[in-house]
Amino acid sequence: MFYVPRDRALAVKLWRAIAERYRGNPAILGYDILNEPIAPYHDTATLNPRLEPFYKDVTAVIRAVDPGRIVFLAGGQWSSSFDMFDPPFTENLAYTYHSFWASTKRDSIQRHLNFSNLYNVPLFLGETGELTDAWNEGFRKLHEAHGIGWSFWTYKNLDTPSTVVSIPRPDGWNEIVAYADGKRADKPSDELIARAMARYLDGMRLANSTVRWSYLASLGLKAAP
Repeated sequence: MFYVPRDRALAVKLWRAIAERYRGNPAILGYDILNEPIAPYHDTATLNPRLEPFYKDVTAVIRAVDPGRIVFLAGGQWSSSFDMFDPPFTENLAYTYHSFWASTKRDSIQRHLNFSNLYNVPLFLGETGELTDAWNEGFRKLHEAHGIGWSFWTYKNLDTPSTVVSIPRPDGWNEIVAYADGKRADKPSDELIARAMARYLDGMRLANSTVRWSYLASLGLKAAP
């Protein structure tokens, strides 16, 4: 999307269409251009220098039709690094990163703080979570202490305490996953698959799921009365 010429051109065109569709919509805080770009840790010498030029082109078409909107720039290597970025190329940019299972001490985000302080730009923790309630609370408070907004992943997930809403695991789900992962040679029956998928979709309904109140509390949140 950001370095293959044909796909890159389509991505820029798509973002212009998105900006035209949501221009002036007060429900939209900003546009987060790419999610976890440059996922691998190899080929970085080729891929990393191509990210920011793509962001510049997308930002230009967004601002042409929706000039007041914040544009979020995600770092490379699973949104963990800002090393490929030069000084901000325009105003009203925010830089976003993802972080899981890290230390709840300042050392885990110091490199991001350094970038923010160097260029006087805001940061946003776009994705984190997937650990214990105690860790959630500690990591959240670390970011809040430094004025960094956050968004935890994920609101709803399958059979886990590390989420606000947990979906019950359907009967037969483990067999389907084992086959998909190549750990089971024989494919589960079509009837089992259909039944498990139907129960999964039904379990996604809030009334059929489990609210993890301790996880919600670890985020400093509570249900409205």
